Amino acid sequence: MKYFCSNTIFQQAPCYRDVLLVTAFLFLCFTGFAQAPQLKFLHLNTEHGLPDGTVRSVTQDKYGYIWLGTQYGLCRYDGYRLTSFFHNKTDTGSLAGNFIWSGFTDRAGDVWTGNDRYLSKYRYDKNDFINYACPFNAAVSKIAEDEAGKLWLATSGGLMRFDKQTGHFIHYREHTNATVRKACSVRINDLYLDKEKGLIYLATHSGFKVFDYHNENILPPFVNSNYDPYGINETIITTVTKDKKGLVWFGCGFINTVLARWDPATNAIQYYHDFTDKSRGWLENRIISLFTDRDGNIWAGGLTSSLSLYLPGKDYFHHYQNDALLKSSIAGTNISAIYQDGAGMIWVGSEGYGVDRFHPENTMFTSFQPQAAVQPSLLHDWGRAAIEDSRGNIWFGTSKGISVYDPAKTLYQNYFNNEKNPAQLSFNSIRSFAEDKKGNIWIGTGNGLNRFDPATGHFRIYNYADSLKSYFVWSLLVTNNGELYVGGTGGLQRYDNGLDQFRDVVDDPVINKKFRFNVRNLFEDSRQGYWIGFYDGGLVYYNPAQKKLQQYRHSEKDTNTLCNDFVTSVAEDKKGIIWIATRDGLNSLDTKTQRFRLFTTARGLPSNKTSGLRVDASNRLWIATGNGLSVLDPERKFFRNFDMSDGLPINEFNDQTAAGTRDGKLIYPTFRGFIMFNPVTVMKKKLRSPQVYVSAIKVFNKPLSLYTNAEEIKNLTLRYHQNFFSLELTGLNYENPEKITYAYKLEPFNKEWVYTKERNITYTNIPGRQYKFFYKATTDPSDWNVPVHEIDIYVGTVFYKTTWFMLLVIVLIAGGVYGIYSYRLRQTRSLHRLQLQATRLEKDKTEIQYQNLINQFNPHFLFNSLTSLNSLIYENRELASEFLEQLSAVYRYLLTHKETQLVTLESETEFVKHYISLLKTRFEKGLNVTIDIPANLLSKKIVPVTFQLLIENALKHNIVDEASPLHIVFTADERYLYVTNNLQKKGFVETSNRKGLESLQTLYKYLSSLPLLIDQNPAEFIIRVPLI
Repeated sequence: MKYFCSNTIFQQAPCYRDVLLVTAFLFLCFTGFAQAPQLKFLHLNTEHGLPDGTVRSVTQDKYGYIWLGTQYGLCRYDGYRLTSFFHNKTDTGSLAGNFIWSGFTDRAGDVWTGNDRYLSKYRYDKNDFINYACPFNAAVSKIAEDEAGKLWLATSGGLMRFDKQTGHFIHYREHTNATVRKACSVRINDLYLDKEKGLIYLATHSGFKVFDYHNENILPPFVNSNYDPYGINETIITTVTKDKKGLVWFGCGFINTVLARWDPATNAIQYYHDFTDKSRGWLENRIISLFTDRDGNIWAGGLTSSLSLYLPGKDYFHHYQNDALLKSSIAGTNISAIYQDGAGMIWVGSEGYGVDRFHPENTMFTSFQPQAAVQPSLLHDWGRAAIEDSRGNIWFGTSKGISVYDPAKTLYQNYFNNEKNPAQLSFNSIRSFAEDKKGNIWIGTGNGLNRFDPATGHFRIYNYADSLKSYFVWSLLVTNNGELYVGGTGGLQRYDNGLDQFRDVVDDPVINKKFRFNVRNLFEDSRQGYWIGFYDGGLVYYNPAQKKLQQYRHSEKDTNTLCNDFVTSVAEDKKGIIWIATRDGLNSLDTKTQRFRLFTTARGLPSNKTSGLRVDASNRLWIATGNGLSVLDPERKFFRNFDMSDGLPINEFNDQTAAGTRDGKLIYPTFRGFIMFNPVTVMKKKLRSPQVYVSAIKVFNKPLSLYTNAEEIKNLTLRYHQNFFSLELTGLNYENPEKITYAYKLEPFNKEWVYTKERNITYTNIPGRQYKFFYKATTDPSDWNVPVHEIDIYVGTVFYKTTWFMLLVIVLIAGGVYGIYSYRLRQTRSLHRLQLQATRLEKDKTEIQYQNLINQFNPHFLFNSLTSLNSLIYENRELASEFLEQLSAVYRYLLTHKETQLVTLESETEFVKHYISLLKTRFEKGLNVTIDIPANLLSKKIVPVTFQLLIENALKHNIVDEASPLHIVFTADERYLYVTNNLQKKGFVETSNRKGLESLQTLYKYLSSLPLLIDQNPAEFIIRVPLI
């Protein structure tokens, strides 16, 4: 490490002491990582859709999309999908060239790209590019923007300035100032625009230059060539950046680059040779990219040294390199671009391996896995047991031996069984650890028990010869009073330290019988009670002091039991509740009430296969599962789940127990090594609410042509035939997009929010009307306190379903109906008039016929009556006089009611009595007429002379003599007058025209709704006349 001073500031070179003091002060003030964080790199390459594996530029636009410039096309990435843009010779709106050197987002949020000979701007509303040809066919390698909105370009043809308003370039190789012209006409590899000082730091092919862009001049060299062993003023400068302290960093030299750090305030320079380490094979390494993140950390990308992070506390660079055994290691070695997005995610573009991304502060889980680049490292991926010993070392038990990790030295020491040293370890499959009061480490394996003495470094192996019944030791427990318990295939045993042998737990054979199952887990609670979990035998609680033994088993018939008899882990929380992990769910047991509670996937667990229970300082319960790590809050209401998207090396945890460290960290074995984390740090990480957009709109699964890009749509109008549409939601979370949950509703179509992991929301056959589409997204499904976005959507209605058309149809139908009604009304009225006329004519005809009938009857009746009167005059003058009076009464009635339409039964009855008297004179005992009509019906009405006509009709058609008298009976009810006569028909009726009763029937048809009915049987003839 060397320091130099420029003679423009200092008069003499021996100023090292002052410079060292200043530099030391800067180190103390510098903020950054104290030690290198373990980074988890997420990969994006050609397998995911990149058109080319070399990514030279990364930028983020105003919506949050990431734009990647490759050697063959430009890509936009939203966390789910890559959309590529290419040059098309037949399309002037396409990308000007496929080889993208640089990318930049200006303060308006527009994306600019630099390629061979062109500067291109993307237009969101048209989804195309405006291309500007660079002077001298220069390739644009870097773009920056000043406070006036002007773009400054580092190009292969020198420094240029671009006016976005006019589209004009200014090239400084044509500047009037010779110094500016010389410095700015060579190839510019990189630039950094310092708005605070109005300077641009130029990394050129002819040295490091400082350009005052306000005054358009080059500042004098700050390093005296006599004290410049690396030729800062003339050599190739590859890249440049500025940190938060105002220090400028740049790479010197095309091969075997030395990194320089310059303090403009003091002209102090420090050189770093970390990138030319011969032991790493970096003899021809070159620093290609430098970047300062938002926290002031300096990141360097090398040609062969991959990615490096400056650690100010140690004043050196930590190098992140690809490791063939670590999937989460960085993919490439040649790092050409480094960029940090709005969420703090850092993107690293490489040559041939695409782009990697990581979040430097969100590495919640430290992973311990086998590494090819670091030896020794963890022996094997399959982690099975862990423990932190009293000296702070972490013991990792794997399927191939033990790796002891020293956190202070970050070094491993491995122990494993081999033929050369069979006494080192009895078996390599490690299952359990425990440390006794003396500091000895006990190791349970798949074939025996081992004790390691740290003082001597020797192993003592225990087996059947030492009374150990278990060849497979699942669990070890050192109690608070120092006793060692061993659980395994041979049941539960206690170690006798004096005899160095293993004994039964107690001398009681009845109790010992309970412990002879395959013991899987051992735990001591706060009351010095022991909980023994069995392989398939449930759970047993044993308290030696209280001599209490209680067994818990699963029962299908009782819900207040263990959910499963395969117990993998037991823990006690700070309230004394016992927690039991099983192969089929998680149980809690309140020992006071002896009540169990069950927790499964239905309540939020990611899997029912549970193990590795640990309770942290805040009384949160941590659970390893078959599908990630889970934590249950202290109120025991909500689970928060973690998976690979959160930094876990794998989602599946095995059935082994977890361990804790003295500083509160937790260690879990997995099928891909071990993880260690601080629960406080993990729970402090806030799940960031993602930006969310409607990123695409389709109708019948085809993209809808819009007046602007979908992200800007606030109002959407669809025609009636476009009511089958879908909206694509995109939530931007590049760290773990799988965590995003969406919610949406289309009011009033959807009454409630719909929650889904699906991004494509489809609606079919939507009725035409106005709608509001609401949508939101979160990475924490338990917290929906996130911004809600909306789009007004109008779906048109087919013309025959529109309101105006319906009204028109209603009016037309109403008019038509009214027209038809009017026409029918007129027709009906006309028909009624005709029918009325016909009815009147018919009635008149009937009345005429009726009158004719009466008129026919009167002469005939008068003739018969006069004949009878003539006989009486000679025989009995007094009777003749009486006969004449009755005859006069009959004709008086006929004349009185000649024009009357109806008469009462009472008046008709009085009339017919006179008529019957006249007939009795004629027929004497040959005629018998009976009238039996109730008095309450005498007010009913009938047609005048109905009685007379019906009697006359009976006389006309029947034989009347004393030998066989004719009986006529008149009766009535509420509806009818009944006229009945016995049937004794004449053989021939001279005066019958068969019209009398028909005329009477027709007349009554017009007067009553009831018909006049005529009926007969062999004995009687019956006529029913309706009463009116």
